[in-house]
Amino acid sequence: MACYENSVITSQGKRAKLFVCARNNSSYVDVSLRGQPGDTKVIRGYIQLILEEANQYDAWIQVSSQNEGLWADSTVKDKTARIVHSYYPGKSIVRVIVKIYSDANYKYLIDIASTNAFIRQ
Repeated sequence: MACYENSVITSQGKRAKLFVCARNNSSYVDVSLRGQPGDTKVIRGYIQLILEEANQYDAWIQVSSQNEGLWADSTVKDKTARIVHSYYPGKSIVRVIVKIYSDANYKYLIDIASTNAFIRQ
């Protein structure tokens, strides 16, 4: 699973590292979130995962999303999810976007993290 380091704002207004990890898995993309080992800053929020795919014009198109609920990390506690890929068949370039909200209604965005682009097969 490839991991991408992001610096995000926590609900307390501090910066913390968030690692967004992704792996191809047949018609799914497996995603794992974790904080920096040993970091005492807590990343707390309601997580929305978005899978985007580059089309033939190099524009990013959202192909699926799901609300994962509350996630709080104070050490290395993982949150894992699986996003269904259903847009283009075959190889395609995708990325995972993680939106962190302060509320369960997913209205108040705290910050955004992501992976780099990678090939989904």
